[in-house]
Amino acid sequence: MGILPLLFLLVASSVAVPLEEQDDLHWPWHTRHPRRSPPTRSPIEMEEELEITEFEQLFPKSEFIFGGKPARVGDIPIQALILAKAKQGHRFLCGGSLISKKHVLTAAACALHIKSAVVILGVVDVHDRKTHQPRNVTKFIIHPNFGKGKDKFDNDIAILQLEKDAEINKNVRIVQLNLDDSKLEKNARAVISGFGAHDAKKPVPSPVLRAAEVKIVENEVCTKAFKLKFNDNQICAKGKGSAPGPGDGGGPLFVVRPGGLIQLGIASFGGPYDPKGEPDLVFTRVSRYCKWIAEKTGKEANCK
Repeated sequence: MGILPLLFLLVASSVAVPLEEQDDLHWPWHTRHPRRSPPTRSPIEMEEELEITEFEQLFPKSEFIFGGKPARVGDIPIQALILAKAKQGHRFLCGGSLISKKHVLTAAACALHIKSAVVILGVVDVHDRKTHQPRNVTKFIIHPNFGKGKDKFDNDIAILQLEKDAEINKNVRIVQLNLDDSKLEKNARAVISGFGAHDAKKPVPSPVLRAAEVKIVENEVCTKAFKLKFNDNQICAKGKGSAPGPGDGGGPLFVVRPGGLIQLGIASFGGPYDPKGEPDLVFTRVSRYCKWIAEKTGKEANCK
């Protein structure tokens, strides 16, 4: 089965959260909340010294199957997994995407106030480390206008600079960034992916990469849902019985084309998850930040 038919069968890790458990209607998908991000038992020292047992403490073996299939090795080689370093050790934080050999694109909310982090590339199953490429983060570049204005999630974009270049192979690839997404039509189909938690009361991330299809809708849909005025910096979408959960923030919204995967957005926030409905989802629109991305990466990452 090729990548195109497989991706549209995949289902992302989902989080079912009662309304009384919501902090507010804006449900960010990073795992910064202490209730949702338990520390590891011991620190991971350096990227080449990651211990299997320490790494896997973050991802206990579980069966997170909600009517779909996990991604296979090589299906979503653009995916990055971000771990924040803390005094107690590492903790799972967010997703991201590889945009150059040395840079990962993620949400600003994921990088805010984080002083030290590790990015793992090539991860599909955390218990199968053959394809993993750990990289320390040396620089956090957060958009200067993030958090300013009435919409606190406007400009929710950040770039992580890696200490060592990624090794490009069939399991680790650079995503194509879309310069012109004006042809995106109402109800166009796209894909989201991540390792996010499926239960807010038990904040355990998925040990396998999952993906789901969403449909892109007019921004007025999210304006009505969140009582916020959205602009062209954002993409509004609806899930189909699935949605990003805590830990999926910063992950890519992309489409599958014959030439590879093209990233359209970055997971920012969404409404309460409803397994029987179509939750409203908000993504940062990558095409609006092409000039900023090129500038901050020294033109190593460019939109096409």
